[in-house]
Amino acid sequence: MRKGFLPLVFVVIVITFIACVGKILYIEYAEYHEWKEAGKRYIATCKELPAQRGDIISADGQILATSMPHYKLKMDMRTDYLNEKNGKHFFDNVDSLAICLSKFFHDRSVAEYRQYLVAGFNNKKAELPLSNRAVSYIEMKEVKTWPLFRLPSYQSGLLTKEINIRINPFNPLAKRTIGTMYKDMEKGGSAGVELAFDSLLCGKPGMMHANKMIAYHPQKGVDVVMTLDMSIQEYASQALRDGMIEAGADKGCLVLMETATGDIKACANLTRINDSLIESQNIALTELMPPGSTFKTVSMLVALEDGAVHPNDVVNTGMGSYNLHGHTIRDSHAVGEVTAEEVIATSSNVGTAILIDNAYHDRPGYYVELIRKTKLQEPMVNIGINGVGKVDIRSPKDPNDKRYWSNFSLGVMSFGYETTVPPIYMLRFYNAIANNGVMVDPKFVKELRREGKTIKTFETNVVNPAICSEQTLQQITKMLKMVVNDKHGTGYGLVRSPYVEIAGKTGTATDQRKGYTGNYASFCGFFPADKPQYTMYVMMHGGRIFGNQSGKVFRQVAENVYAEHGGHKHISQVHDTIHSSTPNVKGGLYLSTRNVLKELDINNNQDSIKENQAWTKARTDSTGLQLYSYDWQDDLVPNVVGMTAKDAVYMLENSGMRVVINGFGSVATQSISAGTKIKQGETISLTLKNKS
Repeated sequence: MRKGFLPLVFVVIVITFIACVGKILYIEYAEYHEWKEAGKRYIATCKELPAQRGDIISADGQILATSMPHYKLKMDMRTDYLNEKNGKHFFDNVDSLAICLSKFFHDRSVAEYRQYLVAGFNNKKAELPLSNRAVSYIEMKEVKTWPLFRLPSYQSGLLTKEINIRINPFNPLAKRTIGTMYKDMEKGGSAGVELAFDSLLCGKPGMMHANKMIAYHPQKGVDVVMTLDMSIQEYASQALRDGMIEAGADKGCLVLMETATGDIKACANLTRINDSLIESQNIALTELMPPGSTFKTVSMLVALEDGAVHPNDVVNTGMGSYNLHGHTIRDSHAVGEVTAEEVIATSSNVGTAILIDNAYHDRPGYYVELIRKTKLQEPMVNIGINGVGKVDIRSPKDPNDKRYWSNFSLGVMSFGYETTVPPIYMLRFYNAIANNGVMVDPKFVKELRREGKTIKTFETNVVNPAICSEQTLQQITKMLKMVVNDKHGTGYGLVRSPYVEIAGKTGTATDQRKGYTGNYASFCGFFPADKPQYTMYVMMHGGRIFGNQSGKVFRQVAENVYAEHGGHKHISQVHDTIHSSTPNVKGGLYLSTRNVLKELDINNNQDSIKENQAWTKARTDSTGLQLYSYDWQDDLVPNVVGMTAKDAVYMLENSGMRVVINGFGSVATQSISAGTKIKQGETISLTLKNKS
């Protein structure tokens, strides 16, 4: 009996196997399209869960860009509740709803909103947009108190779509460097770090089934830590703005770099538009400008290294005018007979052209090769921002360069014409001089973090381990010190500081582009001159602007940075090198204020302030600088007049208010009086002004 049973079992197994295979093949081929469509319908019923975009953070731990959930509002006019009894519920509430919408969004009148809602209802719109503006979570709670919308959504028809809105607490500081987003945030970053790291910042969306079960959770984007220091950035931006206003400049930039690491600590870019100075483009990275006299340092360095010129070589510049191969070269002032190092100190076009033409007139291509050997023109890679311009150094040997090379080209090229160098490249070159000859790329991003943990660190990229010999470095550094410290140097009057020794070079170049007028005025250098910690480039463009005007801005920032970050212990008048004995002190965080005053050795009554005091304000009276504690009730609008924008925004936004800033400097006025009851989500406008 067992022998008869086993074959039967075998037959059943074989038949079952054949049936399974047959069913698989049937589904695979006969029912393929049907199941494919079913899969599409299932996916269509799933809801994508947006990922939160990663934050952008400064090197000193400040939030530069973050995302907050907001909601787009729409209305489904097809609900049973709205349509029963010929739309009685809708028409009973439409007038009140139109009033609420008009008062809240201010984009349509009450009559226009009513007409819009009625038209949407009559056409049975499934998703009628109520406004182009998204609302915050706090505002959303208010919306749900309105007529109809206080009801459940299946009755009211209120639809919400969650989106992330990008918040920039320090806007407009370093706006083009931190970056901007497209108006439709789903398109991602449009400039700066927001664009360069968009694929990492954006995160990965999640998925939720129609039954509200989470298929997989969204993954927040990576946090990007920049090299910027916002305390330096704030002062640098203001100094550039003040300098441009004083000089009448139409655009300008300032870039400050940590010498050893290449970390960019501040990057300000301002363009005059409709009589306002705003950050509309990253001039420091993209401006293709003639470097002017800052390029004389390049010419002198390669000639010294080549042995074609020596520091004590004498050149006669005459009365400041010289005919070079049929073309006249002029100096801004006559310097007569000078040595090669004095040529740099006095910024003589004539002297530079004579020295370089005498050495390389018969071999101009070799002169260009010497410059390229320093890696001045080497493209910058992985610096944290896209769209960096390129250096254009022409050469008579380049078969692809169709521009005419004349007998005059070498001479004018030696002092910064017939070539273009974006500011960031000139900064890198001078930084190499400050960094013992080691050329490193600047970098804007320090590291990437996920959930607070570092997942990638960006190391300093060495472009050229030695741009020249130690002897040449010493010679060129001495010349750059003479620019500022020698009484005949072009930087002696406005750049020389009693607090920190500066070495650098002024630069002035006429804008020779078709349709453009004015000068590029720049100063590039480093400080402290003997043991450089920072390298900086300042440029302004306008009508009658000269290099020492940019040098004045350089000096102001150098003094401030050296006082706060350079380890100097005995500066008492750094913030005002002209007349003020006691600086204006803005209100703000007590510990920050205390540390700065201690560093500057400014007497005050800080010992009377409690160690755990969070906020403080300051005033100056006959006894000197007085600090006093400042506390406020959590439910009342604080008094932020006199504070920096950074501290005021921090205090107000932590109180639940939205802040709009106008102007620059410290807070002069606030639109909502201090002591007023706070309404969560309410907008307060701050007007900033500089203290005279």
